[in-house]
Amino acid sequence: MLKTKSVMLSPGWEQVQDAQGRVFYVNHDTKETSWTPPSSLPLPPGWEELRDAQHHCRLCGGLYCAECADFKVSIPTLEGISVLCDLLHPTDPQDVQIHVLMVLANSLALYNAVSKSHAADSFTQSGACQPLIQCLSSGVEDLELQSIRTMFHLCKAKGTTGQIDATKCLHVYMVNNPACRDEVVGHNGLTILVQTLLLLTATSPDADVDVVVETLLLCLESEFVQQYPIERAFVAPLFGALQPHFVSEAATLTLTTALVAADHARYAAVCATLAGVMDALVLCLDEAEVVSAAALKVLRTMCPVGACQPSVARGIASANGLVRVLQWLAKITSVMPVQSQDENDEISVQEDLLTILNAFCSQVEYVGDVVGYQGVPILLALFTYQPRVLELSARAIAQLAKASPAVLNELIPFGASQGFEQILGNPRASVGTKESALVFYTLMGEYSSDIILSAAGAVALFGLVDDRVLHKLALGAIGSLTGGGYNHRSTHRLELQHQVVASLYGAVLHPLLVGGTPDLDVLTLALQVVRNTSHISSAVDLGVVEAVVACLPREVPVLAWDVLVQCLQCAAATAWTHVGTLQAVYHHILTVL
Repeated sequence: MLKTKSVMLSPGWEQVQDAQGRVFYVNHDTKETSWTPPSSLPLPPGWEELRDAQHHCRLCGGLYCAECADFKVSIPTLEGISVLCDLLHPTDPQDVQIHVLMVLANSLALYNAVSKSHAADSFTQSGACQPLIQCLSSGVEDLELQSIRTMFHLCKAKGTTGQIDATKCLHVYMVNNPACRDEVVGHNGLTILVQTLLLLTATSPDADVDVVVETLLLCLESEFVQQYPIERAFVAPLFGALQPHFVSEAATLTLTTALVAADHARYAAVCATLAGVMDALVLCLDEAEVVSAAALKVLRTMCPVGACQPSVARGIASANGLVRVLQWLAKITSVMPVQSQDENDEISVQEDLLTILNAFCSQVEYVGDVVGYQGVPILLALFTYQPRVLELSARAIAQLAKASPAVLNELIPFGASQGFEQILGNPRASVGTKESALVFYTLMGEYSSDIILSAAGAVALFGLVDDRVLHKLALGAIGSLTGGGYNHRSTHRLELQHQVVASLYGAVLHPLLVGGTPDLDVLTLALQVVRNTSHISSAVDLGVVEAVVACLPREVPVLAWDVLVQCLQCAAATAWTHVGTLQAVYHHILTVL
């Protein structure tokens, strides 16, 4: 097939000659062919005068008449302003706008591919941002999607002016409109905006990044942030680009906080590995109040209570962050119980600092630093004098003692036990605070030579056995306090053991052992408490032997037999006899044998 040169054909048409020399015409856009020249095709009535080539649209190739075209749209081009006409029949204005944006997006993509900024510069000079915002907010799905596509190509442009203008358009589009935020994020908007920020800072280290930062903050409010995250390759460069602006533009710290909060596992771990960024964050703690508070929020968000990643703790510690936090807390507690003038701000700072400190109290490798920088007296001061941060200080004390039980020797003599006892008896104390109290008493029972718990405190502790959330911890604490690895027959332990038999066994433990429970952990904890009190003869009169025998068929045979032997030893010393129970014991022995 031979091709011949086309003469006076509309764009898209080509004159072609086949092997027999016959000439025909091909339209590559519409995929149609014709033996007749396009100029001789029949036209709709009233359009005969439109054959003049001057009426060809140079952008779309269609024919138009200025008098009968319904819509004409001004668009920016490299040469200035041009007009895209309506085609041969009336068209919805949205269709024309979509076509315009498609042409514009493709032009921008081509120029971006060869690293030229001409297209973006012409766009901004034409004042087309305002019409583009209107397209973004049109409510027509295809038009909005094409507008976003055009905007993203502008964000990728090499010229900073185009990037900033495009970002401003996106900001206006998303503000006060969650659906628009979701749409931008769902089309990989986070990554596009991060690329824009990286291009801006690479072009000019002192570039004003406020607009991009604010737009990213809007995107991070979307519920699809985790579903459409920033591409992993851009996360570390993003934090590196934000770092130089931490002091001069506090919004960059706010953005860092929002990123970590939006997807902690993805962003906090990366940030913690960047030594320069972590050093800068810790140094910001010594800056003006606005900057230091914002930097503190970043570090706090990186350390969620009970879920801080070890790599994050290492990153903060390597940047001297732990020492700086302890020094700040030492300064605060040095004037306690006197409160600052702006107590709410002071409490917020204390909460942030304690949240960070909690991340280190639970890890053995940092206990030495916490203790060495006066962490124990700091925590005791906050625990005693600042009820508004009681849950955080109580948790830190309990976790520190759990990581290093030797710390109990510094905590118990200085009022920690009395403070936790008040928590047990306080009906308004939070669940988290009571959990910390139960952990503390469990540790005290296991590792301390004696226990400190009043009769009223014991009653409050027994009451938590009925709590649906705390019953396991409560039983564990009672078992530890009545048994323990030290001095099982100390005066305070004996008093508590007798109190268990008198107040807890008949009401809670006996029904639990006899009736059973599907939770074997609870049954095991209950048997351990009974074992610790098995030497008390009054327990035999309450039917403890029968209750333990009822546990023999269950899935705790070793512990149940051990408890039964101790109970029978006590029963023998009191001349106890119960034929039915003894027969049941013999039956189980024979069954096992």
